[in-house]
Parts: sequence; structure tokens; C-alpha cells
Amino acid sequence: RPRPNVSDPQRRLPLTPFELTSPVLGLLLVFRTDTANDRFNAGCDAIWAITASSRSLVRKLVAWTGREWTSGAERDAALELIDGCLLLHGWIMGWNETIAHEQRQWSIRNDRRL
Repeated sequence: RPRPNVSDPQRRLPLTPFELTSPVLGLLLVFRTDTANDRFNAGCDAIWAITASSRSLVRKLVAWTGREWTSGAERDAALELIDGCLLLHGWIMGWNETIAHEQRQWSIRNDRRL
């Protein structure tokens, strides 16, 4: 076991600065965490609003194209709008690679070019 050097005095830090700053640091961390949680919750609320709006729009387009007197061109246009809504929603949610892959697979299965 090495012996301590007798000529070096022991160095000790005073506790007063730590005792005075630790409550302030604790409050700072709490407020920072609360702010981050508030931003996260606001982002989640925005994503839910976007999702609800997209679903509502797709439902309206599906109901509109389901009528008997809707022409084929109107149905095709509505289907393109639905595809666009789904792609935009997927891109916003970060699923753009998955959707692009699925779209490519769908076009290959149906022998249709994008």
C-alpha cells in the first residue's frame, strides 16, 4: 500500500459554495425539464391534430367518390388526393421511406409506373 506524501497537505474543498448553489441548480433542472416536457406535449398535440385532419379529409374524399353519379375522372382525382394526403402524413410522421417502399411495391404488383 503506497504511503501518502507527508509534505503534501490534504486539499479539501469548502462545502459552502455547493450548499448554496445546489438548490438553485436543482430548480434550474426542474424548470428546464418542465419546459422540455411542455414542448414535447405541444408537438404531440400538433401531430394528433394533423392526423385527425388527414383522416377526416380522407373520409370525406372516400364518401364523395362512393356516390353513384361520380365520374371516373373524379374518382381518379380523389384517389390521387387520398394518396397525396397519406404520403404527406407519412412524411410528416417520418415514415416516408416506408411509404415510398410500399408505393413502389404496389406499383410493381399492379404493373403501373409512378
